Amino acid sequence: MLYGHSDTIHGTQEVNVERDPETGGVIAVWFRCAMLPFTDQVVDAERMEEMKVGYQENPPRGILAIEFSKEPSPKEYELGGIGLYPKKE
Repeated sequence: MLYGHSDTIHGTQEVNVERDPETGGVIAVWFRCAMLPFTDQVVDAERMEEMKVGYQENPPRGILAIEFSKEPSPKEYELGGIGLYPKKE
């Protein structure tokens, strides 16, 4: 299923990341009105620097649409705090 283009009421071209105000952990990732599956992971200083350089050298392009599978994500989510968290393995 293709979601986006001009078939939604919002015209944003980026994802929205919502974080827990106490822990800073990601609790939800959205594209327009669609919740996206995600992994929240802490990275080391080397990876953080790689991402900073990557964004400077290759600025991200806008997202116009996302193609979703017909089935829900196989990842399990659990309610915690003020949102849904990927279930710890």
